[in-house]
Amino acid sequence: MEAPLALITHEMTISSVVERWPDAARIFARYGLSCASCSISKSETIMAGATGHGGGRVNVEDLMRDLNTYAESGKLPDNLPAANATAGGAGMKMRGMAEQKGIKHVIAVMSGKGGVGKSLVAGLLAVGLKRRGFRVGVLDGDITGPSIPRMFGVREKPVSSDGKTLNPPRSRGGIPIMSMNLLLPDEGEAVIWRGPMVSGAIRQFFSDVNWGELDYLIV
Repeated sequence: MEAPLALITHEMTISSVVERWPDAARIFARYGLSCASCSISKSETIMAGATGHGGGRVNVEDLMRDLNTYAESGKLPDNLPAANATAGGAGMKMRGMAEQKGIKHVIAVMSGKGGVGKSLVAGLLAVGLKRRGFRVGVLDGDITGPSIPRMFGVREKPVSSDGKTLNPPRSRGGIPIMSMNLLLPDEGEAVIWRGPMVSGAIRQFFSDVNWGELDYLIV
């Protein structure tokens, strides 16, 4: 009897798998593939992610087995990261990472409702601090509807000098800006992601961007 065809293959993109089977992001995380939460996952195959980001340490066959078991039966492997584990320790992790990266203070502008002016407040706060002589950067945490680059008149794409980290473009006032729409071919392209992917992208904007020495990073 022939073995059934796998629902998930090596050639499928990471993003397409997570979009169809959301908890697959937890399986990718178990194997150290944080690329399940970044924009690269839209074009990167599972094999490319495992051999590239995994640094050769990922057992691809085990990964594919776990993914297909979940896709076929809905059963997740044991000892996976909790669905909310990413958010649970984010504050402490970000604080430690900020100290290592030379960022003195991180200010988060938050609201449970959309369209109330979070981006406007963040932008005005950054400009006000800059005018007072502080070194300031802005991380646009609005992944699905970013507006910070347009507010600051920034259209330049971030570039990488080492192939691993990104150098953020700067506004005319010298404020480094990082936002999802600076990575998209079309800045108006919609990004439809769920919670784990959004939080993963924000973490990468924090950890994989060369912010330099900052007094304040506005998120």
